[in-house]
Amino acid sequence: MKPAIIIGIPLLILLIVPHDNMVFADQVNYFQSEDFKLTHSPTICAFEPQPDSQFPNLSQLLLSRTQYAVLDWQNHLNLGVPSRQPVWILNYKEIPLNQQYDFDDSTCDITIHYEREPLDPNEQFQEAGLTSFYNNQANIIIYYLGIDVKQGEVLVGQNANYNYYQFQYTPFYTNHLASYPQLDMTITHEMGHALGLGHYIVSNKDLYEIDTGQENMPSIMIPDIVVNGVTSFSITPLDVNEIKSIYGDNGFGQPPSTTDKFSQIINQFGNELSSSQGSAQNSSPIESSTSGSVQVDANQVLLSNNMNSSLLYISGSIYPNVNGYVDLMITDQQGGNIMWDSEVRPDNNGDYNQKVVITNEYHSGPYAVTASYNGNSLGTTSFNVINGITVPEFGSVISYVFLLPFVYVIIFQSHFRGLNKKKPIV
Repeated sequence: MKPAIIIGIPLLILLIVPHDNMVFADQVNYFQSEDFKLTHSPTICAFEPQPDSQFPNLSQLLLSRTQYAVLDWQNHLNLGVPSRQPVWILNYKEIPLNQQYDFDDSTCDITIHYEREPLDPNEQFQEAGLTSFYNNQANIIIYYLGIDVKQGEVLVGQNANYNYYQFQYTPFYTNHLASYPQLDMTITHEMGHALGLGHYIVSNKDLYEIDTGQENMPSIMIPDIVVNGVTSFSITPLDVNEIKSIYGDNGFGQPPSTTDKFSQIINQFGNELSSSQGSAQNSSPIESSTSGSVQVDANQVLLSNNMNSSLLYISGSIYPNVNGYVDLMITDQQGGNIMWDSEVRPDNNGDYNQKVVITNEYHSGPYAVTASYNGNSLGTTSFNVINGITVPEFGSVISYVFLLPFVYVIIFQSHFRGLNKKKPIV
């Protein structure tokens, strides 16, 4: 029997300091190999967590954010697929508490469980998530309790003229839920391991600049998970290309078969979209008197029985150091109905980005995306939906909009096994 392989995200919360595990220049910018590979489109089973009286809505929150991460991976993998039908399929299902006792988890390729904190006291404060592999199955644990750190000083030496101190950082559980960015990044990162990705290794200099928010993450799989103090984190083209280098371009296994009904819908809208919506193919923003822009990452959003939700990324810019929020809205161009609206705060450079879950509520046709600031238009762009869903959805998909606070930086550091980073003081 093959032994289990375990990959954790040991964590550390600290003020930014260089770490001791040096990475040599010729050992950077690559993915570590992972001894796990899926053989078909996986079934992902998210097990409803046990009730926690401290967090009444825990189950809904964790399961919704997990579904969001699965959709995020599926959407990124299917971007740019030549066929209009998705070939990268992630089958997500939730296992309620009342079904877990006699549930056969061998039907799952990836399982996801949730715990407050590591049960082993020696592992507490060291891991935000854990992925293990056993018998061709990936098993993920997400720890959802928040952690903070308090700083102290320890006398380490003295002479006739000076006392020498070191900073000492002591972690503690806050008894609050971990921040949404922490949960989102941890779940997405662990999902990457379950899909076959190892950590992406960067130089110490790049890692420091990522940790301090000076540059964006080249990969969601870097060993450090920065959850606050950055304005952009996501699955990147590096992650997508690495998965495709493992599996090829046709998905995790055989592409799903196309139903007759779905083919009819594709044929019905295919030519129309390429002709009447040709102007939208470049996602070109329409500028206005207020300097700014808006754009989407996909000109066409595809919904099907195998993928009944998809993510749309809206981004744009306004002038730097804006004091306020950009208003975003999606409108049905055929019926004029407002499908979604929200506010997003730009970063100091004036850039903003937002994610929207497109569900079965969007019928096939064109949709407009508008951005405005203080009532002045920043621009308009559009995208098209091809809705090939032929069976009713079970339940609903909750659309979450994330606005990262500009607070302090919390880093989940996989290079450490303890919390003892110190700085001498004279």
